[in-house]
Formats: sequence, structure tokens, C-alpha cells
Amino acid sequence: MSTDLFARIVTAEIWAFVLGLLGIVVYQMLTGKINVYGLLTVKDPAAGAGGPGDAPPAAGAPPRTLSPTRVQLLVLTVAGAFTYLSLVAEADPGTLPEVPPELLLVFGGSASIYLGGKSLGLVLRELMGAAVSSSDRHGDR
Repeated sequence: MSTDLFARIVTAEIWAFVLGLLGIVVYQMLTGKINVYGLLTVKDPAAGAGGPGDAPPAAGAPPRTLSPTRVQLLVLTVAGAFTYLSLVAEADPGTLPEVPPELLLVFGGSASIYLGGKSLGLVLRELMGAAVSSSDRHGDR
């Protein structure tokens, strides 16, 4: 068997494996076995520490709002992954291309925006909590 044929067979098997895994994950997300509720929404700090697996709000509760920082992080991460995959597809067989510095800047900037948004929210909540407790101590109701 020639090396070219062997390389094509291995490539086809790898693609079949990756697409099979993708199909399994998407299927489980659609059927609810992988819970993605609240993945892109702002969390309610009063509700406690919950993750993306939080239960949906009770009937009549206000809906959660979309988090721009979470959306940009997801979109840029997926776009960056596909960009690198396109570089891999164009590379010589058996080699991985260098990660472009621009791609690293996009990943770092996106994560910084996300963490900056979380940090700003935390600081603002702490300041608001301190202002409320200060007014309570002084009887400023």
C-alpha cells in the first residue's frame, strides 16, 4: 500500500472521529444531557454561586439578560479555532503550523474583556453593598 493512500485513509478516519464526537456533543446538548442553560446570560449574584447548569427560573421570574462579554468570548474562541483549523488543513502533512501572533492577541484580548467585565461587576457590587451597609449604619433609610 502506498504512503499516499495510507495518509488519505488515516485522514478520513480522523475526520470521521472528530465529526462523530461533534455529533455526539450536539445531540446531547439538544436532548438536555449536556445542560447549556444560562451559558451566555448574566448570572444573578443574589442567587448564589451557580454555573451554566443552573435550573431555569421559576414561572414569573424575570428572564436573564444576554451577557455581551460571554457572547464575544464564545464567538471569538470559535472563530479562532476555525482559523487555526484552516491553517492546519493547508499545512504540509505531518506538520502543525505556528500559531499566528494575531490569533494569540485575539484570544488574550477576548479573555481580558471577559475577565474585565466580571471584575468590574464584582467591584460595583461590592461598592453598592458597602454604600447600602453604610446607609443602614447611619439610619439613612
